[in-house]
Amino acid sequence: MEVDYVCPLCGKGLPEQDFGSHIESHYGKAVVKHLADSSGVCRACGNELHGSSPNGHHSCLRNLGQNSSRDSNPRGYLSDTPPKLQIGSPQVSENGGSEDNEEVDVEIGIPSLPDVIMTGGSTRSLKPKVRLSDDELSDYFGRLSTFLSRERQSAIDEGWQRFNDHSIEELEGDGYAALGLEAKGTQFHPDFDTQFVFTDPSLDEEDGDFSGEHNFYRGHHAVLTVDGQDGQFPIEGRITFAANDKVGFMPHNSNAQNSATDSALTRDGESYHLVQIFDPLPFDREREAVRSVKRSEKRDLLAGATLTEATGIRVDEESTILNQYQRRAIERGLGAQELLCIHGPPGTGKTRTLTELIRLLVADGKRVLACSHSNQAVDNLLAGTSTIGTPAEATLHQYAENEEFEMARVGFNSKNSVVRSVYQNRGVTDADVVGATMSSVATITDEEFDVAVVDEASQASQPASFLPFSVADRIILAGDHKQLPPYCSDEEAKAENMHISLFEHILDTYGEDLFVTLGRQYRMNQEIATFPNQEFYNSSLDHGTENATWTIDDLKPIIGINIQGTEKRVGNSNSKYNPEEAEAVAKQVKLLSYSLPPADIGVITAYSAQKGRITRAIRNAGVENGQDVKVDTIDSFQGGEREAIVVSFVRSNPDGYSGFLSFPDEGPRRLNVAMTRARKRLVLIGNWNTLSSIAPNRDPTTSCADVYQRLYNYLDSQKRILRTPTA
Repeated sequence: MEVDYVCPLCGKGLPEQDFGSHIESHYGKAVVKHLADSSGVCRACGNELHGSSPNGHHSCLRNLGQNSSRDSNPRGYLSDTPPKLQIGSPQVSENGGSEDNEEVDVEIGIPSLPDVIMTGGSTRSLKPKVRLSDDELSDYFGRLSTFLSRERQSAIDEGWQRFNDHSIEELEGDGYAALGLEAKGTQFHPDFDTQFVFTDPSLDEEDGDFSGEHNFYRGHHAVLTVDGQDGQFPIEGRITFAANDKVGFMPHNSNAQNSATDSALTRDGESYHLVQIFDPLPFDREREAVRSVKRSEKRDLLAGATLTEATGIRVDEESTILNQYQRRAIERGLGAQELLCIHGPPGTGKTRTLTELIRLLVADGKRVLACSHSNQAVDNLLAGTSTIGTPAEATLHQYAENEEFEMARVGFNSKNSVVRSVYQNRGVTDADVVGATMSSVATITDEEFDVAVVDEASQASQPASFLPFSVADRIILAGDHKQLPPYCSDEEAKAENMHISLFEHILDTYGEDLFVTLGRQYRMNQEIATFPNQEFYNSSLDHGTENATWTIDDLKPIIGINIQGTEKRVGNSNSKYNPEEAEAVAKQVKLLSYSLPPADIGVITAYSAQKGRITRAIRNAGVENGQDVKVDTIDSFQGGEREAIVVSFVRSNPDGYSGFLSFPDEGPRRLNVAMTRARKRLVLIGNWNTLSSIAPNRDPTTSCADVYQRLYNYLDSQKRILRTPTA
């Protein structure tokens, strides 16, 4: 294709005949808001338009795009410093205000690009609350390295415990085992000497996908075992390759291989089982990221440096449906020169805000890394609820489909059909927006990004967050430090505060001046939101008009059920279940099923052992399509929502032992997550005497029983406590 022009909005090369229609596609088919004000002046360049309609007037854009080279100027701008969002922005008067603009009512499915008004070139400095000395910074990085080593060992220990505590069938069901493999002898491997090769007879020899089917990849630590008692097994080793129907395995004691080992791993007719113990790759990548940041100037940002933020930026209220909190977050995101944290409490439109921010950053000529800690979170940021052929409104996918920018997805682990089919196989180098998990950023360290936008940043460890932090000129972290922190298995690391997220570290270092909070929630009925708002967010949230009063028929938005159940332990594990609470949950689900599809009902439990009990109780209660009710732990439900939520706290004993529910840091965060998933109905089931009591010999400062007591008092004051499980 011959390229005559480069679009100054998205950088796409275009022939002469396609340029006009392409520019119109950025604004809608009728050029939404025209490109003109009431006097017929082009809002892109300020030139007077001839005729009654600006349609077809693109000479100002052609001048920007003509003879530009994507190789030397991939954003389509003619200078190293791109114009600051002039395309689509109102005329700015001398006093900084915007003039009235004529608008055209056009029914479109794509929101127009918000207007950004530049009111001047002023900046402000943000000074840190805490400044680490060189010795303190060196100690900080040393403790991060120790933290990584401990987490690595904990992951290995957990893998062995999982192997020892569960059957092969259970491990396969959870995605940790491949069963029924056949030995195919040995092969030479240049990196691993001799490797043993096994095949899965259920997979096709040419088209099979061993990694996709069984989640085994090169480098994984694993064990091979067989049925029955055999003194040669299990044999510990690592995966050398996984392709088609085959997998390679090298025992850890390869230097001391003997005929007995060779014989054990090459038996004809034997059925072998491969079990994953540990994946070292994320830890190796994070360790390298810590080293990279330690060597770079970015270490000063972690220590506490004076930051710069442009202040003369305003998102025009009339050009977008974003609320004032979301607009303010975008304004500060556009102005931040090094760092910014966006605090997004539940239901406040964090993803929508990040989407519009990314859209405007790209329009301003920036290349953006859209990142998060999990594949699901990345896919949600890229595509939302889009389906193939039907982009969800106001998603990055919709804007990419509208040719506003090029987008690509790193890695092959997406489970989102849109992301897999459209973005997963696209080249990253030419993309304006690149989606990636934090770990997969390690595979594109040669790429350069102007801005990294990290969603759910409060759920990621500091070393994991260093991966996007190290490849972008500036970073915008979005999350909620009032919800669950990053997973950490090491109690000593928690005591030293090394388990906290980079999001929290920045808050501790710079204070709230570097934070902007989204302050209006659109998810919950106001009665559901009242206690979390007061207890966890200092009553800072207000409520959207529509959701404030929505309900399910005549059911109260929130109730608590006080039930004296019996907690029981599963074997030697720490997980617990409560049969009486499971039955009470099932009755509430059955009641809700008369008004809601089961898929709109969620059940949250504090302990994984309770999940099976609740699932069986729902089935026994005869709930139609009860299998569609999502039953999961608090940790797994973070980020989700349902029309109705039923919570089972499980713990019930006369001494007030509540386990991790009462931990002073994690306890309130877990309660916050559990209480903020429901839109219209929330049912809290538990033994409130246990939950609100401090266990014997426990320091009151190490318990959050007082939070549960305040919750009980709130429910009781509203006459929302029911004292029988059938109420």
